[in-house]
Amino acid sequence: MKKHIVKDILNYILTENDIIKPDLINASNYKDANEVINYLKKGGKISTVSSERQCEYCGELAGSINYYTDGTWVWPEWLSHYVIKHQIKLPFDFVEQIINNNYDGELVQKIVNQELEIQFYEE
Repeated sequence: MKKHIVKDILNYILTENDIIKPDLINASNYKDANEVINYLKKGGKISTVSSERQCEYCGELAGSINYYTDGTWVWPEWLSHYVIKHQIKLPFDFVEQIINNNYDGELVQKIVNQELEIQFYEE
């Protein structure tokens, strides 16, 4: 079994009160939101939770609290809402990872279909 240390995107985007940091809203650092969304949707699901998150900025349902990974990062399903609706700025390392994978969701599927032992990376 491969052992991967993964970075949890929530450490970068949430305040202590579990809201998206206001300075990240409308500050996107990627060229094509649709390519980012495609990448996010192709991640391997690592947990399923039956609850959902409501957006603190627009009041819409942001999405479920299921978590996905590409073998390097872990993100919640609801992150897509903030990319599309609020052009959230993502961590530079995460955007770089997406670009280095050429936005290739199929590559992500290959990575996460392997057996992974996940250990969270703390900064």
